[in-house]
Amino acid sequence: MKPINIKVKIKHSKSIHAWNIVSMLSTGTKYKIAIIPYYQNDKRGNDVLIIKAKAEALEHAEWICFCFNNVNEIKTM
Repeated sequence: MKPINIKVKIKHSKSIHAWNIVSMLSTGTKYKIAIIPYYQNDKRGNDVLIIKAKAEALEHAEWICFCFNNVNEIKTM
């Protein structure tokens, strides 16, 4: 597999309940790499479940960002 040298960052979506992983290209344009959605509607009104779902989705987004941003270190493992 060819390593990809892309630096990415996490941004929250403006239109849906999700974390976006975006890359800033050298031209300044954004390129969306991944969307990590999370469950936001709980009919019982349980805010704890909503907060946990959002936090878990953020952890997944951070892991994906770590892999993209540290590809050289991962490659040597």
